[in-house]
Amino acid sequence: MNKKQPLGEKSYRYIILQLIGSLILLLSEILCIFAFIDSLEYSFIIFIILIFILLLISGYLSIQTIIKPKYIVEYDESGIYLNYTKNKTIYILIRDIEYIEKRNTKARYHSYSFGNLIIKTKTKKYKIGVIKNLKETRDYIYSRIAYKYKY
Repeated sequence: MNKKQPLGEKSYRYIILQLIGSLILLLSEILCIFAFIDSLEYSFIIFIILIFILLLISGYLSIQTIIKPKYIVEYDESGIYLNYTKNKTIYILIRDIEYIEKRNTKARYHSYSFGNLIIKTKTKKYKIGVIKNLKETRDYIYSRIAYKYKY
């Protein structure tokens, strides 16, 4: 029986940044409402609605990442487990993996160490994230499939 080993952990730093962004959006929403409560100009109403939509998206992304399992990527002797939620796990055999790509999260001029992992198999493409130790996760999986590229 194969025993799963942890490989890619979810990024708590990403969750904190998302929650800070949500808090800033919430505060700006409240300030806009109080500042323009008496104004009935459509530009202010559209601006308040836009901030509210961004707040909803940011909150959704935060909650989606919070409810993910602690280890998003796990492995055993013959494959990789992608844990999207506690109830949804996809198993990919090492021999089926064709390509691995890492996409670090970027903000302005700074690239973070966390991001999304994209695994392409013969039949499908899988994207999972946000992984804390993205480079190490990608390098480990790549080292397992490196035998395909030797001549």
